[in-house]
Amino acid sequence: MFTTESIGNSTNLKCDYKKGDLVDEQSPYVGLCSLCWSIRTLPDNFTPRFINEKTCNYKDSDCLSKYGRCKQVYRSIDVLKNDASQEKPEWTQYTLNSPIGCECQVPQGSALIDFVKK
Repeated sequence: MFTTESIGNSTNLKCDYKKGDLVDEQSPYVGLCSLCWSIRTLPDNFTPRFINEKTCNYKDSDCLSKYGRCKQVYRSIDVLKNDASQEKPEWTQYTLNSPIGCECQVPQGSALIDFVKK
């Protein structure tokens, strides 16, 4: 098994979720970071070929009136690579670190730390 982040190409499709927007229509909560929806396309010999990703919109990376910064959150995804032919495949497992969201983080000594810790 191999671990990597750099397989394939990621393409931003939409960056229309802005900080302050409702998380969803049924929620009274708003998000603290702006997000983009991306698709990562892996080479032909990988399965799955397409991975949905949520990335921080780094054109708008501050949060909480610049007391915090939006940081990317990742998850591990296992994919398979065919190292042989399609008739007689030989599969190798890879683990990708795929972006799944964005988190507003504040410095430990900030004025907001008392709101974070109990």
